[in-house]
Amino acid sequence: MKKLQVGLMGVVCAAWFATSSGADIVTFNSPGQWTTERSDNLVLKAQLDTAKIPKKQISVSLYKIEAGKKKLVATKPFKVTDYSQEFNLGTVGTNLLGGKDYLKIEWSIMGAKDKGSLFPVGIVNLDKLPPVAAVHASKVQAPLDAGSAASFAASAKFVSVKDCDIALFWSSSALSVLVKKGQSKNTLKLAFDGKNGKNAFISYPDRVVELNMTKDSLSTVLYERVALSDSVNFPVKDWKSEVKKTAANGMTIITIPWYDIGLVAQDGRVLGFGAFVTDEKSAPVAAYPASAKLLLPGSWSSIVLDK
Repeated sequence: MKKLQVGLMGVVCAAWFATSSGADIVTFNSPGQWTTERSDNLVLKAQLDTAKIPKKQISVSLYKIEAGKKKLVATKPFKVTDYSQEFNLGTVGTNLLGGKDYLKIEWSIMGAKDKGSLFPVGIVNLDKLPPVAAVHASKVQAPLDAGSAASFAASAKFVSVKDCDIALFWSSSALSVLVKKGQSKNTLKLAFDGKNGKNAFISYPDRVVELNMTKDSLSTVLYERVALSDSVNFPVKDWKSEVKKTAANGMTIITIPWYDIGLVAQDGRVLGFGAFVTDEKSAPVAAYPASAKLLLPGSWSSIVLDK
C-alpha cells in the first residue's frame, strides 16, 4: 500500500511541474496547472534554457480533452530567440471548458529527445458566456425552523430543479435552504463557492451538501483534485460540518452556518451556487442553471444576499 501511495505521488508531482525528461529546459510561467483562462486565445509565457535547445526551435502542441477523448487543436514550431518568450497558440474555439474536460499543452525540442507537458488548463470566458440569473436569498432575523417554514414558504420565490423546489433565506448566522421534494429516489446536491471565482475546476474550499431523498439523509462533501497521465480525477472527501436538516410540513430545511462555507454574511454579498439532481447511480438528471456541471464552478449561478 505504501509503495502504491509513493508511486501515485510521484506521478502527481510530475504532472504538476512538467511530465518531462528535461523539465528544467522549458518552464511555463503562464498558464499554470489547474488555472482558469479568461480568453479562448491561449498565449504561453515560458522560461527556456537556450543552451539545451540545439537547433533553437521547439514544437508546441495544444490538445483538448473532452469526454475522455483527446483532440489536437494546433501544433506550431517556434524559434527560440531569448530565455524568456511568449508563444501564441491561437484560438481554442470554446468559451467554457473545465471539470473533467481540459486543455493539455505538450512541447518537444527539435533535434533532441526532451519533451514535456502541462495540464489541466481550463477556460471560463465570462465576457462571452450567456448571462445566468442569480438566485436571491431573502433576509430573515433567524434561521428557519419547523415553526416558521410554512409562513416563509407562502411568499417565497422557489427555483425548480427536476422534482425539487428550492428557496433560500439568510440571517447573520446561517443560510437556510427550504426544499420541497417530490417522490423520486434522486439526490439533490447543493454546491457553494464562497469565493465566487467562476473557476474551471472545483477546488478544496468549494462545498457540496447532498440530500438523499430515498434515505432522507444529509451528507456534506468536498473534493480533492488529481492529474494523472491524460485524465483528471476529483476524489470525494467528507466535509466535517455543522450543517443540519429539519422536517417541516412535507418540506426539508437545510441550515448551513456561514463559518462552514467560510465567509461572513452581509447585505448584497454574492457567492457561487449550483443545484444538481442525480439518480441512484450518481448520473446527472437536472441542474440549475440547466447547463451547469458540478465539477465546473464557472458554469454555476450565484446567490445574492438581499437586503
